[in-house]
Amino acid sequence: MKSNDHRSPFRTVAAIMSVIILLGCGWWFRGDLKDMLGPKIDSSIPAALRDDPLADKEVTLKIHQFPQTGSFEYTIRKPFIIRHPSVRITMTNAPNDSNTDASKFISWMEQEKPDLLQLPMNLYVQLAAEGKLKSIDSFIKSSKFDIDSLYAPLVQLLRKAGGGELYGLSSDFTSTALFINEDLFAKYGVPLPKGNITMDEVLVAAARFQGTGVSGLDSYYSRNPYRIVNFIGQSMGLQSISDSGGTMHATVESGAWKEVWQKVAGGYKEGWLAKPKPIVYSKGGSTMKDIYKQDLFAQGKIAMKIDDSYYYRMMNSYESEAGMKLSWSTLPLHMDLSATNQTQYLNTGTVYAINTDTVNSEAAWELLRFITGGELVKSSQLSMSINPLSSRETDMKSQPSNQWKAFYQTNVDPDQVFAEINLYQKNPSNSEVNSQLEQLGSGIMQSVMDGKITVDAAVHQLQEKLEQVLLMVAKQGGTK
Repeated sequence: MKSNDHRSPFRTVAAIMSVIILLGCGWWFRGDLKDMLGPKIDSSIPAALRDDPLADKEVTLKIHQFPQTGSFEYTIRKPFIIRHPSVRITMTNAPNDSNTDASKFISWMEQEKPDLLQLPMNLYVQLAAEGKLKSIDSFIKSSKFDIDSLYAPLVQLLRKAGGGELYGLSSDFTSTALFINEDLFAKYGVPLPKGNITMDEVLVAAARFQGTGVSGLDSYYSRNPYRIVNFIGQSMGLQSISDSGGTMHATVESGAWKEVWQKVAGGYKEGWLAKPKPIVYSKGGSTMKDIYKQDLFAQGKIAMKIDDSYYYRMMNSYESEAGMKLSWSTLPLHMDLSATNQTQYLNTGTVYAINTDTVNSEAAWELLRFITGGELVKSSQLSMSINPLSSRETDMKSQPSNQWKAFYQTNVDPDQVFAEINLYQKNPSNSEVNSQLEQLGSGIMQSVMDGKITVDAAVHQLQEKLEQVLLMVAKQGGTK
């Protein structure tokens, strides 16, 4: 017994020392123990996959598209599936003629049951009104989607079109700006225009190139002189047709319209307004270099050009594919608050929306968010030929800002844009009226340029003929 009592203090000390050693080793090798005891994160797995909210779900998403617009599968499907491998994507084509017929499209929707829709603006407006689209406001809030990073007027337009609710988003938009050949301004000593430039200021600047051997201004309307008259007038707030007590009347014989006619006709006669020949495309296909050689603005023979965001894409292509060397920039065009052509300053070709009857709303939202939230651009580095103007201005930062910033700086009014869209939706005969107005105006404008009639006689003639068109349409039950 004494012997055992005598050894017990040593056993106690040994036990204490063992605990100390174990604790010390535990602290020393704490990293290894953490790896052994805790879940190990494979560093080879991309962060996007580790954070995949759909990882525990097997989902098949059916995506709608119209024939001939099937870029989705090549530009969006693959990068999304890489990030969400548990999701399968199938494509379904709607009949081509249903893109302008909401009732036909709805019948197709109810039969095919797509989860995500790719809609033109007219269908987005109608489907939202019919309750066929799912509101995404709650998704935006719960997923902390940065809606403020999107071009605000575009979001406002989509919300307005949804009656105050947001039912879809777009990854890009279209607009119009003034393209400037800075080299020609420097060469002929003409001050470069600045800021939001008015139509009057554009015409004054263009006229300064008279007699230089180059033209001052071109536009995508220039092959039809009346179209540029109409564009300038509408941007200044002038109307060709007005509503008086529910009856439509022609209003093209005003003093303001006459002034626009006079300036444009004079510009063509004096040579500072360009009227280039149409670009000829070869039957075997034209290269970008072939097109570039026929583009007078890109060739340095025109100082300014009014054109849309797709021409911005062309200019980028000229530089990368045709070797264009030109100092160019863009300026925002200032429009009157009552301008009646604001859809030319703000529109979008595709609105991504979720079918209200989908059973895969979470996955559909993840796809919609991927397309419009910036991840798609980062993952696939989409070509500018697909998205000339991103709805997220930050996606444009890799390009020279003086060439694209203007498209984001117009004073466009989303409410007015929606009013224009709605006008044609409610009364399709307006399209026919505008088509006849353009046809009439083109012929009469050509007579002015040929010196056969004066501007006063021209607008009077157009006024009378347009009144006849409006009366005929009213009798047929269209515009009253």
